Amino acid sequence: SEIRTSLTTREAEAGDRVLARARAISDKMVEVDSATDEGLAMVRFSPFMRKERTHMQDLSALAEPLDRLTRNVRVMARRAAVALWAEEEVPSGYLTLMDQVIDAVGECSSELAAGRLPDKTRDRVLAIGETQENLELVNSVSAVVILAQLRSILVDLLEISGMPYAEARAHLPDRR
Repeated sequence: SEIRTSLTTREAEAGDRVLARARAISDKMVEVDSATDEGLAMVRFSPFMRKERTHMQDLSALAEPLDRLTRNVRVMARRAAVALWAEEEVPSGYLTLMDQVIDAVGECSSELAAGRLPDKTRDRVLAIGETQENLELVNSVSAVVILAQLRSILVDLLEISGMPYAEARAHLPDRR
């Protein structure tokens, strides 16, 4: 949402701050990977935790799409900072899509924080994916990159909801 706010307020310095935060979040993925490895080891070797094995394996499968999601957010933040410094306009439709994606990320995050796989968000993410197909491609590299990153984040969210990568990609084919 900070990326969205910086694009709306047109504050280049805010874009730089958002980029710094996005980079810091990406660095946290190393900790997530480590915690995932530890959790898997616990359920493998502890007789008291064996019943949690399937759940832990499901959660560990999320590490890769979560890592991609954080990378995609970082790339989008970088491109938003460039757009602000270059005074490139990002269409309002792209910002509306960003709002929808932000809400879906929040919903997935809440489900994960509660220890649940966010499979119930899949239909919502698919609906958001359909709306982006109507957005016009504009003559701004930054805006098109932001749109591409939003699309990539939607694929990441579909994967996090339990959909296989190939199927998730098929739901958001490349735009021409």
